[in-house]
Amino acid sequence: MNKFKFEVIKLQEGLPINSNNRHDYHEFEVVIQKTKDNKYEVFATNERAGIQGVTLTFSTKEEAFDNAVERGRFMKKLLNSSR
Repeated sequence: MNKFKFEVIKLQEGLPINSNNRHDYHEFEVVIQKTKDNKYEVFATNERAGIQGVTLTFSTKEEAFDNAVERGRFMKKLLNSSR
């Protein structure tokens, strides 16, 4: 998925995604960050804004965006079901 489509989905669906470290890590969000070797890491944070679960590394932005949207949708469902 390209960056424009990613941003549209993220905003329309209200997904908790922090791309390119736009802010410090928050509780229960998905983070995409570029590594020093020009790869992209995607991971989720827990209730203390610490890294939770598996960190996946992708060679392209598009793959990272796809994974982040998938994880963001899951995170949103998880948060809504716990309220």
